[in-house]
Amino acid sequence: MDPSRVLFLRYEQVLRDPADTIRKLAQFVGLPFTSAEEKANIVTEIVELCRLEKSKEPKGQQGRRPRKGVAGDWMSHMTSEMGERLDAIL
Repeated sequence: MDPSRVLFLRYEQVLRDPADTIRKLAQFVGLPFTSAEEKANIVTEIVELCRLEKSKEPKGQQGRRPRKGVAGDWMSHMTSEMGERLDAIL
């Protein structure tokens, strides 16, 4: 596996600094933000548009389980064994 072709993001880091995460993602896909885009606060706008609260707004959300968007919520959905397996993979 070529490590340069894989981008690992930790959810806790995404929550802590979403703008930095957006910048890393843009860089990873080969489309870094230009200085003009940075000055125009494009990253901030993207962060705002991607907020979890935005996805909770009613727009065809019928039948979907609400997302909490909190670090550690995986424990509500996975067993500790599943978490250990995932840790071993990562």
